[in-house]
Amino acid sequence: MIRIVYGSCPEQDCEYDIAVYYARVPTINSHRIGYKKNGFNCDYGSLHGCSYEDRQQCPIYNNLPEISYDLV
Repeated sequence: MIRIVYGSCPEQDCEYDIAVYYARVPTINSHRIGYKKNGFNCDYGSLHGCSYEDRQQCPIYNNLPEISYDLV
């Protein structure tokens, strides 16, 4: 699953969006569906380069919870 997420980008010093990839994960003792983040794509970083994307340290991505529920 892919979701577009907005947040503060320190590289550009503005609000920006990235595409976050999620994989469905089993949850124990819950009727909710869990999704674990497992990567992202930033158009700005792909086109211009970004010190955060190169190290997989994007603040927008890293501020998201590791597992989210009910994203659908």
